[in-house]
Amino acid sequence: MNVLAIESSTRTPTIAIVTEGRIIEYAPCAGADAVLTVATVVEALACASVSLQSLDAIAFGSGPGAFTSLRSACSIALGLGLARGLPVVPVSSLRALAEPHLSSGELVVALDARLGEVYWARVSVECTLDAEPRCSTPEVLRQHLQPGDRALGNGFGAHEAVFGDSAPLISIVDSLAVPKASAVARLAMAALAAGETFELHDLAPDYVRNKVAMTKVEQLAVRRLNSVA
Repeated sequence: MNVLAIESSTRTPTIAIVTEGRIIEYAPCAGADAVLTVATVVEALACASVSLQSLDAIAFGSGPGAFTSLRSACSIALGLGLARGLPVVPVSSLRALAEPHLSSGELVVALDARLGEVYWARVSVECTLDAEPRCSTPEVLRQHLQPGDRALGNGFGAHEAVFGDSAPLISIVDSLAVPKASAVARLAMAALAAGETFELHDLAPDYVRNKVAMTKVEQLAVRRLNSVA
């Protein structure tokens, strides 16, 4: 089975191609303005010697994460899926973040949402979310942490001042980790093997937070707080 997977919920988007039983992963761009394009995806496929015509399925990280990048990944996946008549599988970016690290037990995962917030969820050893992903301040997330929790994701690294003194209570597996397309590919293949199906017209990014920018008043308030700190 040949599968194309796209993950772009953070500033380090990746593309993975499953072919001949192996996963080839690319990190074509990075930074605040890093957004994947169709041309980037086609180039990655060419590097893996896989054609669009030979694909059997497409998967994308559905978020939560950076709004523009999520829209881009979803649009590419849906566009190629519709053009080729292929199944398209959405995969939670928080599940993809957790997937490579679940062998030692469940995790609390968090991604930096900027604007002083984090996207987070608790993920079981079966790689299922305990509830819908939340978006909150890191202080609220800290209140939900329990002794012995294993924590993962760049949401913890971005707010080290909040979580740093939690170290005796929790184990931070990797405070810089972000979701990878290889994990999206593995989870998508598992979903397809289990017979899961997805209606293309229902697929959309899971933004979680609908507000993408602060008002001028809110920006001024943040500056004042930062000046005091």
